[in-house]
Amino acid sequence: LRWSVLAASTIGPGTVIVCSKAGYNYGLRLLWPLVLASGVAYALQEGAARLSIADRTTLGGAMRTLWRDPKRPTATPKRCSAVALGVLVGNAAYQANNFVGAA
Repeated sequence: LRWSVLAASTIGPGTVIVCSKAGYNYGLRLLWPLVLASGVAYALQEGAARLSIADRTTLGGAMRTLWRDPKRPTATPKRCSAVALGVLVGNAAYQANNFVGAA
């Protein structure tokens, strides 16, 4: 059940449409990005899960702890803000893909 929930949360209508069109147009020539993206996604999610379980903290909490610098108190908020901006842009791109697929 948890794998189906994960799949449902990461695969939206835009993903289905775009991947179907790419598969129709390019066939198996685009198989390598699928394998690469799957490997990268697995590595990132598995690492974040291990960190959360071992330290009993979130990924954001671990970044704050790791990047804390008493000599430069403004460095941590800037770094965490940069990560948050990256997440925001990534989520916006993901939702744009869903809107394109739903249209």
